Amino acid sequence: MIQGNIQSQSKRSAASGAFRVVHVTESLGGGVLYLLHQLIKAQVEAGLDVTLVHSSRRDTPESEMLDQLFPSPISRVVIPMATNISIKADFRAFQDIAKLLRTMQPDVIHLHSSKVGALGRVAARFVGLNKSLYYSPHGFSFLRQDVSLPKRAMFFALEVIGGFFGGKIIASCASEGRLANTLVGHRRVSVVENCTDVPEFTWPKRAHETRIRVMSAGRLCYQKAPWRFWKLSTSLFLENAEFYWIGDGELRIRLEGDATHAKVRVTGWVDRDSLWREMYAADVFVMTSLWEGMPLTLLDAQAIGLPAVVPDVVGCRDVIIDGVTGFICKSDDELIEKTRLLIRDAELRIRMGQAARSMASVRFSIKRMHSEILNAYDLSHCI
Repeated sequence: MIQGNIQSQSKRSAASGAFRVVHVTESLGGGVLYLLHQLIKAQVEAGLDVTLVHSSRRDTPESEMLDQLFPSPISRVVIPMATNISIKADFRAFQDIAKLLRTMQPDVIHLHSSKVGALGRVAARFVGLNKSLYYSPHGFSFLRQDVSLPKRAMFFALEVIGGFFGGKIIASCASEGRLANTLVGHRRVSVVENCTDVPEFTWPKRAHETRIRVMSAGRLCYQKAPWRFWKLSTSLFLENAEFYWIGDGELRIRLEGDATHAKVRVTGWVDRDSLWREMYAADVFVMTSLWEGMPLTLLDAQAIGLPAVVPDVVGCRDVIIDGVTGFICKSDDELIEKTRLLIRDAELRIRMGQAARSMASVRFSIKRMHSEILNAYDLSHCI
C-alpha cells in the first residue's frame, strides 16, 4: 500500500509550475541516504518540486528523522518493496510505482540502486515516461562477491534487459560508467561523481611521539573485507602505529576472536560528526573492500586531508590519484607495503594529505554534483 497523498502532491506540483522530480529508491540508508539528502536539498533550493519515494526496511531511519532530513516542501512517499527477489512482492511494487508515476506525471524520474533500477524502468516504460528516466546504480549488483555466480549472472542479465526499457544511466564514477558502456551495453551514460560536505573542525595537535593512527570505516561485512585490515595490523605489529575501525557488523566477533596478534580497536557505530572527528585525529586511511560504488568514507577521508591506501577496485581507484593523494594497490602485500611507507614517512603523509584535501574541496563539492546532475537531466538551462 502506498503511504502518502499522491493526488494532493500532484495538484500542488501542477499549481506551482515547477519542474517535478521524483527520486525512487528501495534502500534509504547509509551512503544512498546521505547522497539523496544532499541532492534533494540542493534541488529544492534551486526551485525544483521534489518527491522522494522509498521503501522501509531495517536500516531505514525512523519517520521522525526522515521528516527532519526531508522537510516540507519535499514530499515523501513510502512504497513497500522487497530487498530480495520476490515475484509477488516485486509485481506489487511495480504496480505501485507505475500508479504513482502515472498520477504525478513528473518531468524527471531518478531511480537509485539496482532493485528500483529494474522495477522503475519497466514501470516508467509501461506508463510512457521512459524519456524522462534516469538511473543511478550506486554500485552494480553483479559486482557482488558474496553471492553465487548464477545469481551474479542474473543480476547482470537484469541490468542488460533494463537498458531496453530506456533511460540514461548516471554513474557515480568513471569505472562504473565504463561498465555501463562496455559490459552492460548502455549508450546513454553520464558520470557524476559523489559529493561530501566535511565541515572544518578545530582539533588539537598531538604530541610528536604519539603513535601513528591508521583507520578504516564501514560495516564489518564481507564486502568490506575487514579481515584484510586485521591482517595488515598483524603484519605491522612492530610499527609505531595503532589501528582503528569505525563501525560494526556481523563479522566483529569472529575477527576479534580469531586474530592472535591483531591490534584493531573497533569503535562501533558513530554519527557522521563523530566519524569526521575520528578522521581528523587519524594519519592514514585504509580501505580493503572487494567491491564498491564510490565510497563516501573515502571521499570524507580525502576531504579531511588523509592519504589513503586502497585496493584496485571500482570506485576506490576512481577517487585516489595514485602516488599523489594515496596509493592504489593490486594485492594485500602491496596494501601492507604502502601503509608501512606512510607510517614511517611523515613528510610523505603530509604532502599526500595536502594534495588530497586540495583536490577534494573542488572535485567532491555538493555544488559541483548538483550542477552536473542538472546537466544530466538536461535541465541546466531551465534553472
